[in-house]
Amino acid sequence: MFLLSGLKLIALPAIALGLAQLFDVDPVVAVCAVLCAALPTAKNQFIVSQKYHQNEELTANMVSLTTAASLVSLILWLLFLAHLYPGSFST
Repeated sequence: MFLLSGLKLIALPAIALGLAQLFDVDPVVAVCAVLCAALPTAKNQFIVSQKYHQNEELTANMVSLTTAASLVSLILWLLFLAHLYPGSFST
C-alpha cells in the first residue's frame, strides 16, 4: 500500500513533469498538470470499489493514506515547481 501511495504521489507527478518538459508546454500548464497528478486518490474510487465489491479495504486505505501524505508531498511539489518555474508563481 505504501508503494502504491508513493507511486501516486511521487512517480505520477514526476511523469507528468517529464512529459511537460518533453513536449515543452507552457510553464503554467506544466505546473497545473503536475499538481493535478500529485493530488490524493479521489473518494469516488472508494464509491466505485464499494459498488462493484472490489478491494474495498485497500481503496479505503489508499484514500486515507494519500490524503494524509499529500499534505507533505503537495508542499514539496509546490516548492520544487516554484524553483523550476519561478515566473509561474508571481502575481
